Order: sequence, then C-alpha cells, then structure tokens
Amino acid sequence: MAFINLCVLSLLCLVCDITVDAVFHRTELEVTRLSEVYRKRLHQGMSLYLEWEGHSPFSVHDHLNDSEYVDHALALFVQACFDRKEAFWLVKHAVLAFQVQYRFLKGKLNRSWDCLKSWICHTCKYNWCYYIK
Repeated sequence: MAFINLCVLSLLCLVCDITVDAVFHRTELEVTRLSEVYRKRLHQGMSLYLEWEGHSPFSVHDHLNDSEYVDHALALFVQACFDRKEAFWLVKHAVLAFQVQYRFLKGKLNRSWDCLKSWICHTCKYNWCYYIK
C-alpha cells in the first residue's frame, strides 16, 4: 500500500509539475542534504531492487514496519545480485536507499550488510575482511 501511495504521489508531482519536496514543505537544507550524484545512485539501486522484487515472492513495501522481513528480503536480493554478477556499488546503494528513504531501518539491516561484507571478501584480490568491522 505504501508503494502505491508513493507511486500516486510521484505521478501527482509529475502531472502538476511540482516536487515532492514542495508537497512535504521541506527546507532547503533538507533537500540538499544528499548530493545529486548520491541521490541518483540511490535511485539506481532502488530501481534494481524493485526489478528483482517484481520477480520474487517478496513485497517489502507492504511490510515496511517489519524490519526483520525487510532485512531478510534484502539479504536474498544481495545474494541474487551476487549470483548474477551485478555491480557491487549498485547493490550496496539499493540497501543504502532503504536506509535513507526509511530512516527507521538504519541499524536494523544487519543480514543485508553482512551479505555485502561477505561479497567483498569473496571478490577482493586482497583479503580486506580483516579491515571490515
């Protein structure tokens, strides 16, 4: 339901030629908190996740209040992307996108981050695992 509301809001903003920031009356400091390049990467990561979710049995946007469900789905997403040899940075930004868009998830996606750390250990030429907390 939240995903549908987000889509409706996005469509409304496009049709009325206004920004989401104008709808929520965000301050300039809030809007510029993240750089344009970083926001673009977060969007690319979330797009990759949504593409995966479309072919999976998970619907995270219907269970956003359940951080364990979201973390489980994201961990499976990271594994699927690792298996498909997706770009690491893009997958990492998908997980970051959830934390940025839904701030209450920050610090609660341990399995997802563990999968990303393991990915680094599997793919690095040198063993960086010792340097990852």
